Amino acid sequence: MNEADDEGRRMMQPGMAYRAQDNGLALVGQRFTDLQTLTVKQRKNWWELVFNMDQKNRYVVLGNRMGAAFEVEEQGDGIGALLKRLFLGSARPFTSFVTDVRRGALAMRLHRRWRWFFPLLDVHDGEDKPVASIEAQWAWFQRRYTVRDAQGNTLGEIIGPFFKPWTFELTVGSRVIGHVKKKWSGLLKEAFTEADNFEVEFVADIDPRWKALALAAAVFIDVVHFERAKNT
Repeated sequence: MNEADDEGRRMMQPGMAYRAQDNGLALVGQRFTDLQTLTVKQRKNWWELVFNMDQKNRYVVLGNRMGAAFEVEEQGDGIGALLKRLFLGSARPFTSFVTDVRRGALAMRLHRRWRWFFPLLDVHDGEDKPVASIEAQWAWFQRRYTVRDAQGNTLGEIIGPFFKPWTFELTVGSRVIGHVKKKWSGLLKEAFTEADNFEVEFVADIDPRWKALALAAAVFIDVVHFERAKNT
């Protein structure tokens, strides 16, 4: 089999087209190979719950509904970071680190740029090299995001159906390859706190790179669509 045929075979992998320049995202995806579901649980300290204070977002990510596989923590300390959270709320730029708990290494860095409209998240690997981006698009009755690789090539979309406000579908062409769903956190948490839980599920033959992107998307979606801005 010649080189062209080999590349053509790899491009037929379901869920995401192969590109030679995509090695960074492929390495990130290797950390997710054995995970078929991700449960993203937001963590709140007691003083945040009592005083409804807006602190840095932190999540623990369970793999296959079992033990912790990843932890996600928003970065930034000091008065500047606090003012951003207070006055910009869910529109604020932020950087979050995704730590691979099982391997004790940084897996991804998520950078949300400053924008009033069409939110954009840059996904970097653990060494802070860009591997993908997730950008909101204009849509009348849907919430729609385009997922691109580091070279700007479109990999797929994330679509929130109009009649399913807590569900986002990962799509490649017309095929749905996974879901990001906000889960009911309980009456008290839903009424009085911003602690959100998400369940991320995939089809059986999904490319593991999409699993990494889905985790990044869940964090992004939580901030953009479910976090209550303090200035509203």
